[in-house]
Amino acid sequence: MNTDAPKATTMSLVQRVAGIVLIFALVGPPVGGLVLLIGRLIAATLLRTTPASEGWLETAGAALIGIFALAFAAIAGAPYSYLYGIAPAAVAGLVIGILRVKYGRLSPSLVLVVGGLTGAIYTVALSRLVTVTSWPINLLLSGFSTADSVLYILSCMLATLACWRFARTFPA
Repeated sequence: MNTDAPKATTMSLVQRVAGIVLIFALVGPPVGGLVLLIGRLIAATLLRTTPASEGWLETAGAALIGIFALAFAAIAGAPYSYLYGIAPAAVAGLVIGILRVKYGRLSPSLVLVVGGLTGAIYTVALSRLVTVTSWPINLLLSGFSTADSVLYILSCMLATLACWRFARTFPA
């Protein structure tokens, strides 16, 4: 019977997957929140319904104000990104971790598919949550629309891709 301890560089499969999930849970929510904020800023700027007399200067001014508001929201809203983003980030990290341990290096297209599916499932879950939950969540998620669904899916895809880039160097 060999009583030697395993080498410090050897990690179990569970530890490898847990490490990848941790990376996703720490990095994913702020990245997804930032993508969501930038997407809303772009949508608000491009889809503005204003009188035809408004010129490019007013539109540029609105965009500049939006950029400053985005910077403030990114700093002040970081804790909220974890509130809404840690669950899909952990799920995406779990799927990516299992696939990584089983198949080795993953292609970016597969990572985007995992992120898109996670975002789609998350979007459906959020839309159901609005009808089930009480006052605080209903207030935050009221006005849930198709554009929001697209932004949630896109933010999950890009956050999953960013987390995958961080986790690529993690031992597998």
